[in-house]
Amino acid sequence: CPQNGTCPAENGSFWCHFSVRLERRGLHKQVKHADIGYEDEKYSWIFMSKDPNAPAPAPWRLHSNPHRNNRHIELDVCEIDGKRSKIFLNRRKTASNIRNAARKLNWGDAWDPTKVPPAEEDDSFEAED
Repeated sequence: CPQNGTCPAENGSFWCHFSVRLERRGLHKQVKHADIGYEDEKYSWIFMSKDPNAPAPAPWRLHSNPHRNNRHIELDVCEIDGKRSKIFLNRRKTASNIRNAARKLNWGDAWDPTKVPPAEEDDSFEAED
C-alpha cells in the first residue's frame, strides 16, 4: 500500500485487490457449471510493519493492468494519500524507459518511476571518421 495510516477504501467505494487468472480443471468446471476453462480470482493484500515510521514501498499501487491507448499508457493507481487517480504517460512527454517499465506492470504492482533505471545509450550507430 502506498500510504501509511487508516485505509481510505473503508468507505466501500473500492477495495484494494489484484486479479489472478486460474485454470479450471474438469471437476472444477462441473461444480461451478462453467463453460470457460479459466476463472479470474480476486485477492487482497495487507502490509504490516512493527516500525510505525516505515516508509511506503512506492508512491503508487496499480488498481488495474496498464491501459494502452495508441502509444500512450494510462495507469489507474492509489496514491500516498489514499486517493485513487489516473496517471497518463504521454508518448512524446515521457521518457521511453519510463513508458517501457510502465508497460510491463501488472495489476497490484507498486510503481515508483524514480527507481526505473535510465535507458541505455545505443552506441551501435556511432559516426565513423
